[in-house]
Amino acid sequence: MKESKKKDCQMRAYPACSAENPVPKRPISFVCVRFSDEIDHNLLNSACVHDPLNQLVIIDNTQNLFFPNLGAALRAGMDMAKHDLIVLVHEDVLLVDNWQAQFEMSLGKLEAEHPDWELVGSVGWSKNGDLLGHWSDPHELQPVNTFGEKHFVSLARLDEQILVLRRDSDIRPDPVLPTIHQIGIDLVHQQKANQPGAFAINAPTIHKYADAQGNLIQTKDDSTKIKARTSISFEAEFNVAQTYVDHKHGLTRVPLPKDPYPTLTPDQQAILDAPVLLLGRGGGGTRLVSLIAQDCELFLGNDVNISGDCMDMIPALYRSVLRHLHCVDPWSKSVIVADIRNAAVQMLSAAGWPKNWGFKSPESVLILQYIREAFPNSRYVHFHRKPENTVFRRSHMTARFDNEIGRAAIPAAYDHLGIPRKQILKDSTLLHMAATTRHQNDLIAAHLSVLPAENHVTLSFEQTLTEPKEVLAQFAEFTKLTPKHQWIVDAVCKSRAESQMTNYSESEVSQVLELLHRSV
Repeated sequence: MKESKKKDCQMRAYPACSAENPVPKRPISFVCVRFSDEIDHNLLNSACVHDPLNQLVIIDNTQNLFFPNLGAALRAGMDMAKHDLIVLVHEDVLLVDNWQAQFEMSLGKLEAEHPDWELVGSVGWSKNGDLLGHWSDPHELQPVNTFGEKHFVSLARLDEQILVLRRDSDIRPDPVLPTIHQIGIDLVHQQKANQPGAFAINAPTIHKYADAQGNLIQTKDDSTKIKARTSISFEAEFNVAQTYVDHKHGLTRVPLPKDPYPTLTPDQQAILDAPVLLLGRGGGGTRLVSLIAQDCELFLGNDVNISGDCMDMIPALYRSVLRHLHCVDPWSKSVIVADIRNAAVQMLSAAGWPKNWGFKSPESVLILQYIREAFPNSRYVHFHRKPENTVFRRSHMTARFDNEIGRAAIPAAYDHLGIPRKQILKDSTLLHMAATTRHQNDLIAAHLSVLPAENHVTLSFEQTLTEPKEVLAQFAEFTKLTPKHQWIVDAVCKSRAESQMTNYSESEVSQVLELLHRSV
């Protein structure tokens, strides 16, 4: 292992492979999908991937820009493999010195009893849910090794960090499986009925050795990827993959989305069909339109965050965005409307079915065609802010790569504008904000253009700052609701309307304006 930057903390220990095993003779085709610079400090630090005996295939899918999902990218890499043994390995895995000799020895022990094995890894779960194998992970300072004298164990599911297949096997990553998750269990269920399952063999891996800057990852708190696993967008992405795999293989781990309409009374159906939906580009001051709605006592959810977003609906909306923008399988798209309706029913049921309701989530702009289908009698309040002022203020999650929604929204915006996706990696976050702002404003305009005039209204952010009572009256007139409060008056801050354009160079301003006014 090459030296990486170290930290002043308790050091994480790593597994080791014996140098006494025979020199490996069986060539391996290593296939890895590059997502970030973590590959430079993890997999590419592994001596075995550079051994002339072997083949290293790296497929570029930086920030998930060039393939619809990990399965499709891995399939592309497998098509280039020339050896019988194919090792699918994540970019954040480091294979220790003498790993291949240890792997070949343990694989030989497995083949002595199960010569027709189809799927092998280093870590996985038994039928009882026990995590077994030999690995190092930031969750533990010491490596874990559950092997005794035997060098392999049968498992019900493998962890995706490393998966070994034969080139002539029919088992392949599913090219339409959404997101990066659930590949291990999907491959296990692809096996022939008479197979004993997948196997973990005693060939230890180091998972998440270093981050993209080369800093050693000692604990889970050092890994941005691990910390992100608690986010709503991560959970949404995981659920999208899990429900797809459950549907595909007839599993029952999670409930699959079903339309709730047959379970509702006619009155409940009428309420569900007719929300008031608050639309606007995230980062464009849409918190104010939520306050205006609350001034009129429009029910916006049981859990409304500081930005006025409806947290009851956001998980389903995030799942729907990912299904719409990232999924290529018809089934995942077919459950979007049911998933959105179910979330609304749960929210309304918990609140006692308020007649006047709605919600705000800026990300819903990305799935307006499904929103219209889910709520056919809905009305829309578009809260518009001058796009130049929106872009130069601050970035929104849909314009950043630090979350799953942004990684779906940014390429969708560049596709909409006819700009090659490779340009995304060259452009700044400011330009990502400009492109996604233009895209989302275009989506809103296209959506409203097909609605009857009486079903939508546009309110001005800039007018709200100078004439909040007038905008509140406009909202009340459109919704036929009576203002009960004037919280919006105390909430406005006129300085928020000031342009931040002067904080940027002429070149940056020119590039932003070109994107905002580009012909499509």
